[in-house]
Amino acid sequence: MADRAIQFGPHPTMIYLWRRALREGAFGTFALDGRNAPEINDEQVRDLHVKIRELDCR
Repeated sequence: MADRAIQFGPHPTMIYLWRRALREGAFGTFALDGRNAPEINDEQVRDLHVKIRELDCR
């Protein structure tokens, strides 16, 4: 951790705190149990496909 602190700037204690917070909270952030799943309808899917094609042609 000391090497990372020297490389990126934050105090080693901050790196440890961030790492611990990530370990404790990351599972809940990325777990989708149906309630947190984003709702998207067919029209939104079509709009996104159009935008993708537009960007792909550039």
